[in-house]
Amino acid sequence: NQRVSVAVVDRNGNTIVTLRGDGAGPQSYESAVKKAFTAVSWNAPTSELVKRLANAPTLKDIPGTLFLGGGAPVTAKGAPIAGIG
Repeated sequence: NQRVSVAVVDRNGNTIVTLRGDGAGPQSYESAVKKAFTAVSWNAPTSELVKRLANAPTLKDIPGTLFLGGGAPVTAKGAPIAGIG
């Protein structure tokens, strides 16, 4: 019963596709894109990256990123090729 948006970005963080669910809040579109960008940039799930803020709180200040659970990298042979938020 969740109302969410989903975004897929390529290796360079460029948005490939977004889907906005019925009833999804206006913030969900932008947050989906930022989560996908963050996941592919660090090749790590954003839920894991949130933990890094304790030691490096300024990471959250990098433009276009969002350190909040819900982003996942897509890899091929261990290298990031896309991100989903």
